[in-house]
Amino acid sequence: MTTKNDDHKRLLEVYNNLREGCGKITIKRDVISIIGPDAAKFLQGQMTQDISVLGEGMSVYSFLLRPDGRVVALVRVSRLLDDHFFIDTDYGWGAVVAERLERFKIRTKATIELPEYHCVSLRGPLSNDVLGLGGANSGSISPGRSNPHSIDSSSSSPDADDAGKLNAGELYVIGDGVIAVSLPWNWPLAGYDLFFEDSSAIDRLVGDLPEYPRDVAEALVEALRIEAGLPAMGREIDSNTIPAYTAILDRVVSFGKGCYVGQELVERIDSRGSHAPKRLCRLVERDGATPLSTLDLGAITSAVWSPRYGVYVCMGYVPRKINIGDIIVLQDTLSGSPAPGSPIVDDLGCQLDSSELAGRLFEVMSMIPEVMQ
Repeated sequence: MTTKNDDHKRLLEVYNNLREGCGKITIKRDVISIIGPDAAKFLQGQMTQDISVLGEGMSVYSFLLRPDGRVVALVRVSRLLDDHFFIDTDYGWGAVVAERLERFKIRTKATIELPEYHCVSLRGPLSNDVLGLGGANSGSISPGRSNPHSIDSSSSSPDADDAGKLNAGELYVIGDGVIAVSLPWNWPLAGYDLFFEDSSAIDRLVGDLPEYPRDVAEALVEALRIEAGLPAMGREIDSNTIPAYTAILDRVVSFGKGCYVGQELVERIDSRGSHAPKRLCRLVERDGATPLSTLDLGAITSAVWSPRYGVYVCMGYVPRKINIGDIIVLQDTLSGSPAPGSPIVDDLGCQLDSSELAGRLFEVMSMIPEVMQ
């Protein structure tokens, strides 16, 4: 029987291997396809990002909102061609996104579909080598790999200023219809999400890469997500979430674009200085510190052991009175003592109950992570 320390050692070993090379992790993502001459114009009026400056071969994260300004979903919008958009979102939310878009698609020449794509994530500095994309870490390409080609974006890519505002990532179409989408902001590990319909195509491309046990892979994906400051649908975000609470507006909202559904609430809060009563933060466990205040266990939305920090990392909604950099202690503030809580995540196959975090000290950190050294 393995202990939690043994599990953490396994996760650390995998993480360190990825920092030096490249590995693949199977994940689940839902995909929505929008094709037609009015696709760009339609999405411009639906997404919080400025789709009009999103060039072919580029991708960006955006909110899709309800008319009252609350979040429908956090999505990644990729422009395959001028009239073809590829949208992916957390597993289980694709139908919600498609239904919301269909409801507002009036006299619009575009079709919305839910194709069945699978997804494998590549992580590690040699991801470019594996895919044959070249780059700073490029070396020899393994024989038999398909040579990918980037969708030509020379005439339609956003300029430097727009790209910075968009936090845009690049998109590539590889042989056999595999779509590779890079990560738009600073993740702890470089990499791509590969979308494909034919499993044999992905086997030919990355079939010889190591694949990790499911429990290790799930814990690693969760740790990377929290370290990167990416909220998850159903955990950090649901249908009642106000965009300003998520603390990622600078990544997913363009305040200079035209009108879109749900804009009024976003603009009104921003005009008042974005002083929301609570905001989403990352929290990293710290030893030997003196807490400044208490945070209720119920505020924590996700938690996992981090191989990068060697401690627990969390996401949670923090009251406005608590500042970035503050040290807090997690506690059941209603009873003043640890109490059985609901499971937060599967930590290497073991349920991490919220009560396991009780009494631990955490530093409150911004949702924008520091660059991995």
